[in-house]
Amino acid sequence: MIQTMLLRWKGSLVPREEMEAYTQRLADLLLRGCRIDRVQLYTVARHTRESEAKPITNLQLDRLADLVRHHLPMLEVEVFYKHG
Repeated sequence: MIQTMLLRWKGSLVPREEMEAYTQRLADLLLRGCRIDRVQLYTVARHTRESEAKPITNLQLDRLADLVRHHLPMLEVEVFYKHG
């Protein structure tokens, strides 16, 4: 299992290119024999020491999860939202 926290940093969302690089890295790990059965994506749930770290919206989290699912259809992608 791979757990990844996605957030806004200084008001900016993770660029699509960075998410595509993330999915490529996961694909590379799988090709090398790493056993990954699922990816869990979540966002900031509590206040952090870094005031610039803010949660992304549920819609943004869903869109990023869809990108991972598109590139890695063999993996289960679980999404955990800030509220609920």
